[in-house]
Amino acid sequence: MFFITKPADFNHTFNFKYYLKLFNKLNVKQLKRDPMNKKESIISLHGDHTEWISKLDFYKDDLKVFNNRLAEIASKNNHTEVLAEVEKFQNQFIVQNDNIDQIKHIINLDEDKIVKEVNSNPIAVDHRTMSHSGEKDLVDTFEKNFKSIREEFNKFSAKWM
Repeated sequence: MFFITKPADFNHTFNFKYYLKLFNKLNVKQLKRDPMNKKESIISLHGDHTEWISKLDFYKDDLKVFNNRLAEIASKNNHTEVLAEVEKFQNQFIVQNDNIDQIKHIINLDEDKIVKEVNSNPIAVDHRTMSHSGEKDLVDTFEKNFKSIREEFNKFSAKWM
């Protein structure tokens, strides 16, 4: 199993590209030996993918609401400190939106592997197993970071709305 450490200047911005580089360096053989990486039925993997895509779509909708709230705050307040915070959150929301798209892409690639596996041998699909390629860690890390950003933004918006 691998873990992401926070740099000193983390500031709640999840750097997906950095995380993806670490993820790509991870040896697939290590994943297979990892006792935490248990094989699951193909149906269960598909269910996980569907759940994660739904969660990511929800977070994407949240970002739209946050951006609307941010625009409202910017229109009501022209203080330099407020506008600097607005810009900071705007940048974070752009990064998080990009992260969602990239994580969804990785999940869809894994889903394509499942489809190929099923199409190559459709017999006894419910009895065959596969393992996740690390998407769970990506989604969990994203969710943890997103919740942190949401809390910080809610404090900011409560102060200036």
